[in-house]
Amino acid sequence: MTEVHVILSTYNGERFLKEQLESILAQRSVSIKLYIRDDGSSDGTRTILTSFAQNHAHIEIDYGDNMGVINSFFALLKKIPPDAGFVAFADQDDIWLPDKLTRAVDRIKNSSGPAMYCSCYKAIDENGRFLWQSQLPAKEISFKNAIVQNITTGCTVVINKSLLSMLKINQVNTKNLVMHDWWVYLVATCFGQVIYDQEPSMLYRQHGGNVVGAKNGFAFWLGRIKRFFLNRKKNSRIAQSKEFLERYKSDLSADDVHLLSTFIAYRQAGLLQRIGYAIETPLYMQKKTDNLILKLQLILNSAY
Repeated sequence: MTEVHVILSTYNGERFLKEQLESILAQRSVSIKLYIRDDGSSDGTRTILTSFAQNHAHIEIDYGDNMGVINSFFALLKKIPPDAGFVAFADQDDIWLPDKLTRAVDRIKNSSGPAMYCSCYKAIDENGRFLWQSQLPAKEISFKNAIVQNITTGCTVVINKSLLSMLKINQVNTKNLVMHDWWVYLVATCFGQVIYDQEPSMLYRQHGGNVVGAKNGFAFWLGRIKRFFLNRKKNSRIAQSKEFLERYKSDLSADDVHLLSTFIAYRQAGLLQRIGYAIETPLYMQKKTDNLILKLQLILNSAY
């Protein structure tokens, strides 16, 4: 059977972890090598991991200090053998459907270059009750989208060996990344292909601060405003774009260098230049409303 290397970072996940581990180990028609890094849990997570590792020889666990999800996943990626055919990303509180990895491998196994699989999912609540199902992206998946938006759900992602070798795991300054799966999406759209499966591959659990809010009305728009204008994270799209340009400049086409350079440079432009850039930019978000907000961000010089 095809071997898939699965990476999972845990942190205080005792509540749902056992169910997730069981769903990963129950994958059909593939062999699993599971790499887990615990990011400094203080609850019963490590006890659960130790118990599973004692009963499954193909689980490797690293009990580490807290370094955050991005660094934790990059530490896991560094453990993957360079000849690994496929690598899958996992979160600690979801449930994988039995054929998740089989479908992913079938979709990318014949790719001649870097390839990334991702899929839709079924959202569930804390008790496993169905909430809603995600949909395919409305617009084309491309590098022009990836610079400003990550449309992948990281825990659905599976990549091939060619894409793994392109990630420059040991050279990337992770302090400049918004998220690990966004970096993978950037590399895949720039140098390879992204295959988005309409059929859900997993149950994506919504709980606590992870719960997705209302999809319309005042709460919806308030959440949008906060996300686009108030959440000025240290790790921004601008910093991530600079990092990407630095790491891959010699490999990029002239058009892609221009895309990144103009996006990075707009922050230093005057108001009229920003208005012109906002109107003419080829960069785009998937939803019309988000795209309008992006243009407003560019004009107001707040597109971090």
